[in-house]
Amino acid sequence: IISIRHDDGSGFRVGWLDTESSFLHIHPEYEIVLNISGNGTRVAGDSVEIFDHYDLVILGPNLNHFWNFYHVDDNGLEKQAIMCHFRRDSLGDAILSQFEMEPLRRLLEESSRGIAFPPETGRSAEGPMRRMLTETGMKKMVSMFQLFEILCSAGRYEKLSGEKNAGDNTTVDSRLSDI
Repeated sequence: IISIRHDDGSGFRVGWLDTESSFLHIHPEYEIVLNISGNGTRVAGDSVEIFDHYDLVILGPNLNHFWNFYHVDDNGLEKQAIMCHFRRDSLGDAILSQFEMEPLRRLLEESSRGIAFPPETGRSAEGPMRRMLTETGMKKMVSMFQLFEILCSAGRYEKLSGEKNAGDNTTVDSRLSDI
């Protein structure tokens, strides 16, 4: 399990996905990734799929995952994907328990299997995700909730991993105990 360091004391961290050091991993935070350019293979739980521009996913805690980028786009930039890590408790039970937050609670619950959104949702999410790269404080939190609203309002999405394997680390744990 890797530890996610949250910047500026906030409950979530936003940065560019490092395309050079992607490896299969899990962590206790939720993860939202927007691939802006480039393409490759995405692994989330037992799902292995090809991804392309504006691939947008949310992964629940402890779901094994990684991205394998095939090549850097012609623009020469290695900054192809933005990722956001956050903890559920950073949103606060008082906020999440509100009636208006029911779609967000459902999204977080369903993300245990990983959720992929269509490219048009990815394009809509680009603005808030780019802003969160540089924002701090309340502005960053407002952009985060704008992103949540985009995800919760998506007309369609696809669950990635089979229910049986989602967030289940018993196989990994049993293999590690044998070592």
